[in-house]
Amino acid sequence: MRRVAAVAAALLLILLPTPAQAEPDPEPFAMAPCVQATLASVTYDPESASMVLNGTAVQCAPVVEHAGFQVAIYLARSFAGSTYAWTVRRFDGPVEGDVHPFGIRLREASRATYGVCVLSATMTSQELGGHRVACGKVVQANPQTVPPSATLEPLATDDPLVAKWAMPYPTAPPNSPDGGIDDICGTCF
Repeated sequence: MRRVAAVAAALLLILLPTPAQAEPDPEPFAMAPCVQATLASVTYDPESASMVLNGTAVQCAPVVEHAGFQVAIYLARSFAGSTYAWTVRRFDGPVEGDVHPFGIRLREASRATYGVCVLSATMTSQELGGHRVACGKVVQANPQTVPPSATLEPLATDDPLVAKWAMPYPTAPPNSPDGGIDDICGTCF
């Protein structure tokens, strides 16, 4: 009888729901109030079959905890820029002068021409969605060539190609197959 009671108790413990383990809260993310950026080139990455925007961002004062920047992509006939989870990068900490080289996958690799801008937090009410820090125009003479190639031309931050609203990435990390804001994904560079 004791054996039956022990087995029943063990089964009951196995079958009873256990309190759910609370998932740790993700670290918050904030757009950095001050970023200086340089866009260097656009190259092709054969592993992800994507064009990659290469550049460097530097955090300037004032600095805040958990801050970073993102890249917006602007198609010529679109009314707004697009941002994605994988275009967001976080600085290492609230340190003025923190340098962050980056490579960001560009989904629009099949497009012939589009704009790209590094965004920081909105600085004035005139800027919708983010402050355009550094911009460029990506030109692919023939997107069908294998491997594709592109040039990156400097572009003023108020050029009509990029002087559009772009929704900044939200404050919570994404649930995206491309990963999150901390370069944890196969297409983050």
